[in-house]
Amino acid sequence: DDFVGHRRYSIRQINSASEQGSVKNITIELNEATSILDLIGSVRQSTISAHHDKLVRVLNCSLRLM
Repeated sequence: DDFVGHRRYSIRQINSASEQGSVKNITIELNEATSILDLIGSVRQSTISAHHDKLVRVLNCSLRLM
């Protein structure tokens, strides 16, 4: 349950960033992820430019909380 909770938290953070002008397709990519490591991999492999580093930092922070 804790693992799923952290994953949902990470997705919420990314959705919030997307609403502020990030890449539109990011939420589709991340909702298909099966683990937080896949989540981080999806962000790193995408072309997010301006928000890229910020999103990776949010995910890495959530991973450390686990």
